[in-house]
Amino acid sequence: MATKLSVFQIGIAGTTASSTNELYANNRQQCKVVINILKVTWDGSSWQKTNLTQSEINSLTVLPYSAALFPPQAPGWSCDTAANSYTSGLRRSALSFEQSGPSSTAETVRQVASRSTANDAPEVFYRYMRSATTQRQDFMACVTLDDGTKYSTHYDNGDERYESVIGIQPQAPYALRVADLASSRQDAYQVEYEKNKWIDVDTYYWTLPSGLWIHGESFSGAGWTTDKLEFAYGKRVDNVLRLGMAIKVGVTSLTVGEIDGQVASNYAPNQVPLINANTVMRGARYSNENTNNGANYDYRLYWTVIDNFGCESRFVLIANTADKGDTLTLLDA
Repeated sequence: MATKLSVFQIGIAGTTASSTNELYANNRQQCKVVINILKVTWDGSSWQKTNLTQSEINSLTVLPYSAALFPPQAPGWSCDTAANSYTSGLRRSALSFEQSGPSSTAETVRQVASRSTANDAPEVFYRYMRSATTQRQDFMACVTLDDGTKYSTHYDNGDERYESVIGIQPQAPYALRVADLASSRQDAYQVEYEKNKWIDVDTYYWTLPSGLWIHGESFSGAGWTTDKLEFAYGKRVDNVLRLGMAIKVGVTSLTVGEIDGQVASNYAPNQVPLINANTVMRGARYSNENTNNGANYDYRLYWTVIDNFGCESRFVLIANTADKGDTLTLLDA
C-alpha cells in the first residue's frame, strides 16, 4: 500500500514565533520543539490516517535547515527525545525573534491542528534542542518511514512539498557572583564544656537570586571530604581547632560528631540546626579546644553550582585571613 505524509511541520512549542532566543548555550537547558505529522495510507479507494510506527517515531529528529535529507547535526547542538529537569526559558524576560506575516511556522502548525477532524488530525511529537554554542541556527524536522522514504520539513519532490523552519539564537550563559547572593550567618550551636571553653558552630547561608535553585554542585581542592561536608581548612589557632567547610545540598541533618570525628563522645550526637533549602549554599565554621582532631591544612575549596537554568557559577570558600579562620570567606573563583 502506498504511504505518504499529508502534513509535516515544525514549530517552537508554546509560542506563535518561528524563532526564539530563549535558550542558554550551556548544553544543559533545552528548547522544546513541536512537530506535527499526518501519515496517510491508500486503502484502494481513499487516503486513510495511519499512525507512525515506533521505528518511524524513533527516526524523527531535528537537524540543520538544508536541501540535504538528514544532514549532520550542527556543531555544538544536540536533539533530545525527552525533556530533562532544567527550567526552560530565560532568567529574565526577553523578546523572541518573531517572523512577521501569516507564514509563521508555529502559527501554521496551530491552525492546521485546530481545523483538523479526527481522521486528519496530525500526530504531535516533541523534541528538545540543546546548544553549547551561541551561533544562531535554523532547523528542520526529519523522519524516515518504514518503506525507506526520507522526508524533511524543507522538501519538494514535485508531488509532495513541505516548508517550515525554526530558528534558535542561544544566549551566552550567565554566571553568578558573590555580590549576587544574599548572605547571613547564624550561631547554630554552642556549649561551654569548661569555664570559658566552648564548642562552637556557626552556619553560613548564601541565598541564590529569586527564581534560581541549586540543580547540582561539585567541589575540588578539599582538605577532607565526607558524605555531607567538604572541608576547606582545619588548623589550630591558640590551641583551638578551627574547621571551615561547605555543607552539601540536600543534607537535612548534621551532628557535631559528623563535623569532628574526634569530639568528646557525649557531644558527638548533638544536632547542629540547619536551614534545608535548595535555594541556598551552606557552610559552617567549627571551633573546639577539647578534641584530638589533628587536621592541619588550609586550602581553597572550589565550589561549582549548576542552577535550574543549567548555568554554572564558581566560587571559592576559604578561611578569613583577617581572623585566622574564625569566620568563612566566599570569593568569586
